[in-house]
Amino acid sequence: MKKIIPALIPALLVLAFAGALFVRFLMHGESFAPGKTAVVSSPVNNDHPLVIWSVMLPGQDQSKEFSYSIVTKKTSGLIGSFEGPVGRFNQSTNVCNAPYVVSSLGLTCEMSDGGVLKLTVFDGDGGPQLLQKTIDPVALGIFPSAADGYLVPVATADDKSAIYLGRRVETESYVAGLWQLDVSSGVITEVADVRAKNLYQYEINTKTKTLVGVNFTPPENLGADPTGPSSAYAIDLTTGHGRLLFTNEKKKGRDMVSSNPVVENPMVSDDGTEYAYHFYGTNTSAVGYKTDGKSGGRFIEGLVKDWFGDTMVVDRDGNLFLYDLATKAETQLTHETDATVEYLGVVK
Repeated sequence: MKKIIPALIPALLVLAFAGALFVRFLMHGESFAPGKTAVVSSPVNNDHPLVIWSVMLPGQDQSKEFSYSIVTKKTSGLIGSFEGPVGRFNQSTNVCNAPYVVSSLGLTCEMSDGGVLKLTVFDGDGGPQLLQKTIDPVALGIFPSAADGYLVPVATADDKSAIYLGRRVETESYVAGLWQLDVSSGVITEVADVRAKNLYQYEINTKTKTLVGVNFTPPENLGADPTGPSSAYAIDLTTGHGRLLFTNEKKKGRDMVSSNPVVENPMVSDDGTEYAYHFYGTNTSAVGYKTDGKSGGRFIEGLVKDWFGDTMVVDRDGNLFLYDLATKAETQLTHETDATVEYLGVVK
């Protein structure tokens, strides 16, 4: 399981949200690297999304970028450039580093040597300053350190009502915790189930305010693998109410996975009604399961990299596929054998 070792430098980090287009980036288990760009060849809109990836051939030091149009079903090379922000928000993101996003909160962050976080929040649409808040993580039960983590903003609600604060670590330790800062009142409340249920990995849908998270047993030694059993929970971030989606503690003998498998990389759909996850150490993902606990879902081959509407971008043995949840149809985007394919995102 990939771990991120963030370099948290006590300095001014600026996030200004504006613009009309954005790129959704997901590097499995990683946050978007500031300065990385995706390139587009023509104007796009919500009715004409482009899936973007790069290909690095052996022996070359520069990759080539390509796009696939969901509408025309054609692959093209790319010209021009466009920089976009994190489009999926999880325990590894830090929105203080993100580029521009349409119609959301603006945020500046300062962190002291002791991990005290100072936030200034303003209306990203050009409005006034909304809030200044100094947050001492010790008051929240976090003692800032490489192992215990530092408090950073991982997401903001689309309706500008809340900022979600998570814990980032600089080691291979596993920590859980999420807090919600109410923009209008300045009050911070913990989303208790994230820490209580040890949800080491989660994803937040900032539109529906839905969180889906998973747990597992952390390894005892550095470099070792986590072990099962695993459970998944859906949490309504408006109410704080959590629902157990599944636990595999008593399930054994599945053909494609070991007994009590570890699950990772939780994802939640655009409308917040479905979720997906990956079986650690396998080439199998579970997709299309319902966050209200009702039946549904299936197993597919590969690692899900992104999800928009009914379309999933899947990495299967180093090549990219599109998988349609509604029809179960697959479209293979790349056919590489020696080259390295990197998924960059979806321009919408």
